[in-house]
Amino acid sequence: MLFSILKKIKFKGKIDIVDFQDNIHSYGSGNPYVKIRFANRSIQSKVFKNPSLYIGEGYMNKEILIERGSLEEFLSIITSSYNDFLS
Repeated sequence: MLFSILKKIKFKGKIDIVDFQDNIHSYGSGNPYVKIRFANRSIQSKVFKNPSLYIGEGYMNKEILIERGSLEEFLSIITSSYNDFLS
């Protein structure tokens, strides 16, 4: 469900998300580019339920891993696209 919602957002940059089953989900285009990985099923459902809480918590608990790019680039992509997400 999380990934179908993300398809509707116009990301300002490209983000690849590797789910806990090693499937790659790509969103947006251009730069900046980041690739993240959800380490387990639990963090995927937590991010769906409350992204503003669980993205930071998941990163700190090493349940969300940044495989390419930086934390700053990841935050830039998701925060610049946040208004699209809300609408």
